[in-house]
Amino acid sequence: MLKSNLLVKISGDGLKSKIVKEYLRESVKKYSITVITGGGSDINKIFKEKGYEIEFCPLGRITKSLEERQEAKKILEKNQAMLQDEYDSEGICVRVEIPFREIGTVSCPENGDVMVLSAYLGFDKIVIFTKQENVEAKRQWLKKVAEAFCHIEKGELDKIEVRGF
Repeated sequence: MLKSNLLVKISGDGLKSKIVKEYLRESVKKYSITVITGGGSDINKIFKEKGYEIEFCPLGRITKSLEERQEAKKILEKNQAMLQDEYDSEGICVRVEIPFREIGTVSCPENGDVMVLSAYLGFDKIVIFTKQENVEAKRQWLKKVAEAFCHIEKGELDKIEVRGF
């Protein structure tokens, strides 16, 4: 029998969280898991060091140059490799992906929470791990997203669970 699929988005600040790791260790018994890694705080740090402006819009961080997009991608790929190695070494069988797309010839960083929305129709269950103090704000954001898309269909994004670490 095929396992159900699970998408887990981990905020960059939670990449070393024991709560997240234990959740994955238990969930892998029931689900085929894909992890989306974050990296916002690390990206902000590099942007500050390099003198790039840190600016956001409702969809996430704005990048104004190819260099900025490449820096963001480099951090996400570093996090991806670190997590994949760590989980592999502990027998936690997941695939780690980054929120970044190549569309045509354009490199497109993507806010991980927004990427979760674009993956919603394909996954059986989705869990977003964020700092405990951000849990309620993310839940409210998801309600607003559902309301914004009510012209397609009314309802809730009930496959998404928000958890804190």
